[in-house]
Amino acid sequence: MVAALIDIPLSMLAAFVVLIVAATAVATFTALVGLRSNPDAPGITTAFQVIALASIVYYFAGFESSRFQATPGKLIVGLRVTDLDGARIGLGRATKRYLLKYLSAIPVGIGFIRIIVSENRQAFHDSESGTLVLLSSSHRPRARRTVGTTHD
Repeated sequence: MVAALIDIPLSMLAAFVVLIVAATAVATFTALVGLRSNPDAPGITTAFQVIALASIVYYFAGFESSRFQATPGKLIVGLRVTDLDGARIGLGRATKRYLLKYLSAIPVGIGFIRIIVSENRQAFHDSESGTLVLLSSSHRPRARRTVGTTHD
């Protein structure tokens, strides 16, 4: 829950930044080509909605399939997302996991309640995508050791 309180605003901020960049690119392109910009043109709103949704999806999928194996919120609370063998997941599996979260939430979050009763403590979206959310063994920073020095 704490991870979600961190990640939801961050993902929305990321989507906002992407939308600003996309809107600037469209405005610049239309100005260079000499077209008149019409923000009410059919499809413009839909295109920006798709861009925003894709930004949010890939915020979660990108971080969870990265070498960190976690979003910033999960990193802070010491969690990581793995496959069933504890290995890093790919972007496709991370995307599937994120999209299946919507099914976990309906009706009444029953897919999340499954964490309590399942053997591996997996929510619906985790079991269907073959993932686990584990406590990160590397949550605490380790002391660096330099070759050739001794520590008393």
